[in-house]
Amino acid sequence: MRGRWRMVTLAVLLACGFGGWFLNGEVWPGRRFAPGRFEVSTHHRQVEAILRRIPTDAIVAAQDPLVPHLSHREQIYLFPWVPEDVRPDYVVLDREMGIYPVEIDAYRSLFYDLLAGTEYEVDHQVDSLYVFRYVGNVSPAVVREDQWDDALTLIGYSAAAAPPGGAFGPVADGLPTGTTVRLSLFWRVDKPMGQNYTVFVHLLGEDGRMLAQHDA
Repeated sequence: MRGRWRMVTLAVLLACGFGGWFLNGEVWPGRRFAPGRFEVSTHHRQVEAILRRIPTDAIVAAQDPLVPHLSHREQIYLFPWVPEDVRPDYVVLDREMGIYPVEIDAYRSLFYDLLAGTEYEVDHQVDSLYVFRYVGNVSPAVVREDQWDDALTLIGYSAAAAPPGGAFGPVADGLPTGTTVRLSLFWRVDKPMGQNYTVFVHLLGEDGRMLAQHDA
């Protein structure tokens, strides 16, 4: 374009660009601008702290939004794209975040398969973010031998607790109100089962009163 048409076209493009920014932009002065999204919260600081604990020479697999925070190392992989001959030392996932390159439902299945497996244990957890560490064979902290219907045996459990706004750690006496308890149950299948079972967990106080419950 030549002459005044060049300036007219440039002005129209600038007007369209600014209009699109104003109508859809998530940065000021866009209408979708939310200042809270740009504030560093306690959650962000806690996540940063536990990510720094991962050794720099460890092999790590993480979902795509977390890879940039862990990329200063020799080997890092985009979960679940890990070569068959590689076993990551750590896997870092957020249960509530989407993931490329799989759909959200498939990602949830991958996440819970890892959580329920016995090769990786939960090394650290802050809210919905989990750092899994490879141990080869996860074992329960408390050993049990409770059998149901000659088909299932509860062989033990492990527990962790997080005070309100805090990270998960060992369960201590005198938990404050609002504490979240994470309970891992370890089962052994003794024979094929012909029906589905419902597992429920009840948390009881010293007086026998039920404080919380979860059915699955």
